[in-house]
Amino acid sequence: MVVKAFDGTSVQLDDTAPNQELYPQPSGQKPGCGSPVIDVVALINLSNGGWENHVTGSHLHVVRGAQGLVGLIGEGDIALGDRAFSSYE
Repeated sequence: MVVKAFDGTSVQLDDTAPNQELYPQPSGQKPGCGSPVIDVVALINLSNGGWENHVTGSHLHVVRGAQGLVGLIGEGDIALGDRAFSSYE
């Protein structure tokens, strides 16, 4: 049995045209007044602290990202998620 956790974060990227096209800045920012943001969702093996795998995207909620990682949960493993899982709409 291995305990694995899903978690997400976001990272500001360099303000370049290619980054703005792929990862637009948050909608609450005025155009030209912010940096593009990439979201990262990872599956973390809590027995050794290593990342099993991760997914990236724009406006990627942790639940949507976890859908792409759930295949890495083996039989008998325990999957853990924080309170963000109950806030997905």
